[in-house]
Amino acid sequence: MIKIDELWKGYRLEGSKDECVFLIHGFSGTAAELYPVGKYLSLREYSIVAPQIVGHTRFMEDLKKTDYKDWLESVQEEYRKIRAEFPKVYVLGISMGGTLACILEETEKDKPDALVLYEPCLVIKNPLAYLAGFLSLFVKKISWEPMKLPYDNSQYIQNPRGYYTIELESLAKLAKLAMKNIKEVKCPFQCYYSLKDELISYRGIKALFKKSSSKDKNLYLLSDSKHMINVLDDSPKVFLNTYRYLQSLKIEK
Repeated sequence: MIKIDELWKGYRLEGSKDECVFLIHGFSGTAAELYPVGKYLSLREYSIVAPQIVGHTRFMEDLKKTDYKDWLESVQEEYRKIRAEFPKVYVLGISMGGTLACILEETEKDKPDALVLYEPCLVIKNPLAYLAGFLSLFVKKISWEPMKLPYDNSQYIQNPRGYYTIELESLAKLAKLAMKNIKEVKCPFQCYYSLKDELISYRGIKALFKKSSSKDKNLYLLSDSKHMINVLDDSPKVFLNTYRYLQSLKIEK
């Protein structure tokens, strides 16, 4: 039985034996933040696997002990298990999770069957993020106050309310790694981006569509949401369109 307050540790929702949606959470976040879309798709018979990325717990200090290489290896290890188990695996990632999803497509031998990218972090909007090593000498931590979210989604934000500034350096390196080989994104993908996203630059989205080799690219723009569309007002619309997209892949086959 799923315990809501332990979703941050990762979870699995049983569904189809043939199709799995592999969920990858964002930077400094946890698997809990993707539970709403995971539950939505699970109720529509998809199996769901949402691993905990190493270092991403309820404590800031745990993230500080890791870097982007650890995060990538953690996701690769879990993905390979699921890829070996299910005939069809679709990878859905939010923010940094979208970055990691692209890297899986670029580098894995057994590639995803499709990607669903929620605001993938390919270019960070604030240029200071690329100077995090220097910035951390003056600003040790970045923190924020809890947000009131619709649909009782606040319960799914189970990460610490901040992170050590130096960790932005790893996020920037991960984004650069994904962009370096972006032409290797060849599988079908659907990408969501909010025009009011305050963290992720649209430049990265445009580069993805221009440079990737995929012949099946779908862009879904939102006009009112900010970052983390998976828990904001537009989330029901996003989930419905995600489901319709996954269903369309069956028709195309």
